[in-house]
Amino acid sequence: MFVLGNILKRSFAVALIGLAWSFGSIAAAQNSEATTVVLSAEARALAEQLSGAGPDLAEASLFYAARNYRPLFTADAAVYGTALLSALGDAPKHGLPVARYHALELSQAMEATNDPLSAASAEVLAVQAYLQYAQDLHAGILVPKEVNGELAVHAPREDVTELLSRVVAAADSADLFADLEPKHPRYRMLLAEKARIEGMLSAGLAAPLVEDGAILRPGTSGPRVAQMRARLGAIGFSQGLGSLEIYDDALLEVVKLFQAANGLADDGAVGPRTVAMLNRSDRDLLQQVLVNLERERWLNISRGSRHIQVNIPAFVAQVYDNGSMVFETKTVVGKVGKTQTPEFSDVMTHMMINPSWHVPVSIITKEYLPQLQANNDAMNRQGIQIFYKGRQIDPTRVDFSQFNQSWFPVTMRQPPGAGNALGKVKFLFPNQFDIYLHDTPSKSLFDKISRAFSHGCVRVARPRDLALLLLSRQTDDPEGLFQKHLDSGRETPVYLDQPVPVHLTYSTVWQNAAGQIEYLDDIYGRDAIVYAALEAAGVSIDLPES
Repeated sequence: MFVLGNILKRSFAVALIGLAWSFGSIAAAQNSEATTVVLSAEARALAEQLSGAGPDLAEASLFYAARNYRPLFTADAAVYGTALLSALGDAPKHGLPVARYHALELSQAMEATNDPLSAASAEVLAVQAYLQYAQDLHAGILVPKEVNGELAVHAPREDVTELLSRVVAAADSADLFADLEPKHPRYRMLLAEKARIEGMLSAGLAAPLVEDGAILRPGTSGPRVAQMRARLGAIGFSQGLGSLEIYDDALLEVVKLFQAANGLADDGAVGPRTVAMLNRSDRDLLQQVLVNLERERWLNISRGSRHIQVNIPAFVAQVYDNGSMVFETKTVVGKVGKTQTPEFSDVMTHMMINPSWHVPVSIITKEYLPQLQANNDAMNRQGIQIFYKGRQIDPTRVDFSQFNQSWFPVTMRQPPGAGNALGKVKFLFPNQFDIYLHDTPSKSLFDKISRAFSHGCVRVARPRDLALLLLSRQTDDPEGLFQKHLDSGRETPVYLDQPVPVHLTYSTVWQNAAGQIEYLDDIYGRDAIVYAALEAAGVSIDLPES
């Protein structure tokens, strides 16, 4: 709807400007009476420049026409133009490509505004630079769904009129750009991490790599231990205490922290995988930070005073109340390949206690059909019912060899029970992907470090605790309410009095509950896809090799 609206606005703008100039004047409707507005030479020049700038500035032309072509950026001692140039100079701080905004050309144009034509040209350049930079800073350079089909995030893109209205409404030129950038603490953290790495490189503080060799364990000593200690310090972890070349207990704790933060077994044994993680180049780390800055711009929205965040590569779900994390649980997410968990936001409306599992078609045809063709009693043994045209059938009386993946006209349902694939409760936020959070009888998977095993939905390790937390706002006895429905054995929906936003995100650089910055494994390869798109848009890392 917004896209169609913008197209109509632009078409109307072009028609309006063309008609105005064909009659040699511009009419403004006020109180249903046509009043001719006589424009100054400067205003006429700006109107002509905007009308010749093409459809990209059609909506801006309408905005300026409504204010009789009074400039925004080159008027009043060019306060907002100066602020714009200053903001563009800060673009690299945000990982945005300054060349994309033609800042040098704009600066030169604003120094030469001695006549109406040059002043109008500078104003048009300023409008173009502002609209591009404001949109990039506020909602990201990329349109997520155009980068990858699993990125269903709706970046908060504003239309041209909204962005230009921000300039008019800004109480102070400095506040204009500060209000556009994301306010979430994670964005601040990423900016600080980017500056830390760049500062370290500028000061020539890049640490040596850890050489290959035997596994380093507590008690071992030698120059490779010193390399490991220095490398840990250079990438933001404490270097520990004691002798540089001795792997002591203090260093062991730091190594275990590093391993846990990077999806490794935190046993303190430094083998090839830990060494590879330690030896990631500063360029690789910066690339990861730049990708995550872009992701945070996509999420530059109010996430809800209470909200749930699932961080897919961290394998955790967290509940936040007024900016503070009040709950965390391990998760299992979608497998690498065709059942990846997508990124999107929606609103949790209710939970289902004692849920039935309505088996997805993809699982029926790809996994269960072969089992039935080998043994037509296979589903009975798993407690799964089979239906044809809404009526339950006895699978032992069906010849399943006549069916295939393209034609299998039955549905399957697993009723509530101890072995149900969804466990005792599922949490629903209706969405196009049919993704939800749920319990699981397969508890052993939560003991693994990397937990990408599901068909796309998110399994939670502490579903009961999550249910009680959500219910605590609408009953004095959440435990009793939950247990009453559970004991009934019946599938029971319990609606939330206050629906809760849910954000499924893919943050590979983030701060864990202990405050440690983690560089997580890119389990689905999405970082590489996003960075390639950023590079195509002009983002680059102009740093010496570490």
